[in-house]
Amino acid sequence: MTLVGSGAFTYAVQQDWFELPEGWSFGWVPAVACDSADRVYVYSRSEHPMIVFDREGRFVASWGDEVLKDAHGIFIDERDQIWCVERETHCVRQFTRDGELLMTLGTPDQEGAEGQPFRLPTDLALDADGYIYVSDGYGNTCIHK
Repeated sequence: MTLVGSGAFTYAVQQDWFELPEGWSFGWVPAVACDSADRVYVYSRSEHPMIVFDREGRFVASWGDEVLKDAHGIFIDERDQIWCVERETHCVRQFTRDGELLMTLGTPDQEGAEGQPFRLPTDLALDADGYIYVSDGYGNTCIHK
């Protein structure tokens, strides 16, 4: 068993804890997050951009294949809404935990003007007041609020 971390923050690495459907693979995985029900959301650059598992690694669902094109960052808010940052499409998208698209920030496939959202965004966070912060790190080198 491989252990990582130190002191009170030591964790065991569990290889292959998940069960993918036959013939599926993750591709590049830039982000992963968990919701309040301990579902694990694996956001990848593959045919199946969002793959959801339960805490035991059992496949629950897959969604986003018609919308999500270039995974980069993920954030799950206190209402279990999933926020996905897409670098190459210059967008942030908000979904229900079942994959229903609620909102798109940015214009898909259109790079924002210099200093304006978004030019290759990378990640997102929300604060306690609900303000959205997006790192627009590759093209704009800034944080949008």
